[in-house]
Amino acid sequence: MRNTELQERVTHILSKSSISFKKLIIFCFCFILIIVLIVGVLFNISAKRKKYLFTSGRVFYVYYTTITSATNASEIVSTQQKSGGAGFPLEEGAKIYVCAFLYENFEDAMLVKNANIEAYNNGGIKEIKTQKMSARAQKVVKNCENYTKLVHLLEDCFNDFYSMAISHDENKLNESETFSRVFLWLTQANTLNDNFEKTDNISAVCELLAYEIKDFLATKTGRIERSSGLKLMCFKIINLYNAFANLIEGEKL
Repeated sequence: MRNTELQERVTHILSKSSISFKKLIIFCFCFILIIVLIVGVLFNISAKRKKYLFTSGRVFYVYYTTITSATNASEIVSTQQKSGGAGFPLEEGAKIYVCAFLYENFEDAMLVKNANIEAYNNGGIKEIKTQKMSARAQKVVKNCENYTKLVHLLEDCFNDFYSMAISHDENKLNESETFSRVFLWLTQANTLNDNFEKTDNISAVCELLAYEIKDFLATKTGRIERSSGLKLMCFKIINLYNAFANLIEGEKL
């Protein structure tokens, strides 16, 4: 009898424990699900509110190797590109700065300048900024889905070309990986370009972006050419953004 009572009590206790354990599992599952949903909502809100730095002006530190005039600029540009530099001619009045690359912080630019001081003792660093849009222009962009997508495309495309340029010089990016990543940007540019009305002046910016990316894929086949081309594309994308910002200022709300 005692054994029977003991068994019943044990069974009862185990039964209650089992129920409590199941409740705990259900509670934990619900809690985790709620956390996941909250994180997802916050991430979605964050993505929608993502602030693209180009629209606020973005500072870069350009390392240039030479200051020249229009007379012999093309020869110096070609020479620099053959050594893997961007060879981007930055004009300021009568002066032309032949730019090798640009950096997001001054210290990195200085490191490169100092490393090349013997070869380019006249080299230096210039600060440049992407054009800052007015509040009105930013409103124009927000009111047009294609304009918003183009700003995002220019920013993301620049960031990836910048990353590829650095990785390529560090031997962390091979030819096929470069081609694959660049081809994806061509696809995105072509897709967005198809969404624009051809009467829209802004469509020319997207069309030019697609053209420049396609030209890179067609002509930058050697390692040094790719190194130079990736750097040069960074300058070209900034120019396209500045052209876009100027055009937006003239658009109606």
